[in-house]
Amino acid sequence: MIELHMFPMSHYNEKARWALDYKGIPHTRIPYMPGPHAGKIKKLSGQTQTPVIRFEDGDVLAGSTDIVLELEKRFPQPTLLPADEGAQKQALDLVEKFDGDIAVKERRSLFVHLIDEPDYLCSMFAQGQTPAKRFIYRRMLPLVKGMMRRSMDIHPDALEEGNALTRQAFDYVAAQTRDTGYLVGDQFTIADLTAAAILAPSVQLDYADMMKPKPVAPSIQAYLDQFADHPGAQWVRTMYEQHRAPLRVAA
Repeated sequence: MIELHMFPMSHYNEKARWALDYKGIPHTRIPYMPGPHAGKIKKLSGQTQTPVIRFEDGDVLAGSTDIVLELEKRFPQPTLLPADEGAQKQALDLVEKFDGDIAVKERRSLFVHLIDEPDYLCSMFAQGQTPAKRFIYRRMLPLVKGMMRRSMDIHPDALEEGNALTRQAFDYVAAQTRDTGYLVGDQFTIADLTAAAILAPSVQLDYADMMKPKPVAPSIQAYLDQFADHPGAQWVRTMYEQHRAPLRVAA
């Protein structure tokens, strides 16, 4: 059985989950908590970032885009790549665009709030863990606050910078999809999957994998509210409604 080693609430990890579900590929999900995950993930893949996938033949691959492209090779239907070479390049360029500054700075602006909401942060990132592990993780969070600030480069301008870039990303998808509903051509591609997954943390969604724990912390709700009525946020919700297939997680 294919294994996906992942964080429950993460836009990069959501890309891999979405591709697996879109293609209807049965798999097992193994959730980790950020921080304590590092040792096991490094032993598995030689590095510490998630998502990591282990295929049935034993091959291990890290990185959301590399995982999606490998799934495309192994399970070509339904396809996520445009047939036209030029359109394919355009789609992959957009993947790089959203995976870069947009994803990093959006996450940073969210963590400006989350880092001061340890109970809520724990509820987001300790999903699927035993009560004992959740308790230990919650007690540990204040001790690693400084490390989290440094690792994500959370600085005084991070919130304003991240909010501005996230709004620009919403502006972009709203304008780019106005005619066809999609970023490249007139069908759902890896570009749409990536953009919607990357922007999902900034949208209130009802889809289980990216649904914020309730009640939502007031500071997080205020963050979400600023984008709630944006046409780009509505586009993200539409992509989830139309293209986020039912879960195919193995029992």
